[in-house]
Amino acid sequence: MHKINQEKEGSINVIGQNVNNNTSVFQSSDESSAAFINSDPLLEVNTLNSQIDESHHPHQASFEAMPFWKDFVAGNVGGMCGILAGHPFDTLKVRIQTQPHKYNGTIFSTLYRIMKNEGINGLYKGLSSPLLGVGILNSIIFGVYGNTMRALDDYRGRNRGVITSDYLYYGDVFMAGSLAGLVNTPICSPLELIKTRLQIQDQAKSDLTHRAYSGPTDCFMKTWRSGGIRGIFKGLNSTMVRDVPSYGAYFVMYEYLKELYGESPLALFLSGGFAGIGCWYLSYWSDAIKSRIQALPDPPHPGHDKYKGFIDCCVKSYKAEGYMVFFRGLNSSIVRAFPLNAVTFLAYETTMKIL
Repeated sequence: MHKINQEKEGSINVIGQNVNNNTSVFQSSDESSAAFINSDPLLEVNTLNSQIDESHHPHQASFEAMPFWKDFVAGNVGGMCGILAGHPFDTLKVRIQTQPHKYNGTIFSTLYRIMKNEGINGLYKGLSSPLLGVGILNSIIFGVYGNTMRALDDYRGRNRGVITSDYLYYGDVFMAGSLAGLVNTPICSPLELIKTRLQIQDQAKSDLTHRAYSGPTDCFMKTWRSGGIRGIFKGLNSTMVRDVPSYGAYFVMYEYLKELYGESPLALFLSGGFAGIGCWYLSYWSDAIKSRIQALPDPPHPGHDKYKGFIDCCVKSYKAEGYMVFFRGLNSSIVRAFPLNAVTFLAYETTMKIL
């Protein structure tokens, strides 16, 4: 009897322990349910969105709120540094593009001939115009691009943690870059016309007195007298065809490479250089036509074609010289593109951090 009572007591104790355990389980479950009910789902979603957004766009801080003028100042500094690095290669490009009867299209032979006849100064002809002008142009390009991206970030809500697809993000980058190219066109075209006409003056050292232009101001005034406002803006449409899509692609490539490789000085240098190369591969054919239109004197010399516009120049140039007319001088442009754009972006990013 005593043994049976002990077994009953043991059974009752086991049941009591199970009840207590079940009670604790129910209590834990109730506490978890209460914690879930009391939690803020919106806060958790926003936290998750922020984590996902940062993984997609770690470079968003480039477009954080800041005074609008910083992009303009940094772009000016970047442009001037870049033009000092790339102008000799630009001279080679223009000579090969516009004077195929004098240069056979190779970089080294053109370089040798310029150095022999004109010395090192021949590579820097027309520098003063782009040195001042490119600083202004890059100021406009980077200023318009940076401020447009901030406006688009605000419109899309990216600066408030809203997730957008990469397609939409890089679409915005392309849109901002294209707008920068459009705004840049009416300023860039006259400056490049003056630069191009000064660069194709390749008289030997002993024949400097027979140059058509003594400098940028003289070139501007003579062009104005002979052609008026139409003469100054010759090649405007060609510049627009080149710059609007190419600057969109330019910034897309740079932002993608920067996101891929990071923002160390070396990464920025390489990202800018490769973005510049990609941009020139896409736009070189239109730049070749632009250079031909702007190099043609106004009024034209006897025997020179008077191009009616971009399409007319494309057709006549192709009929006269074949498809290679669109790519003559490409190698010199690619060689020039890397140092110029690498230095430009590195100087721009560095200046933005200092400011």
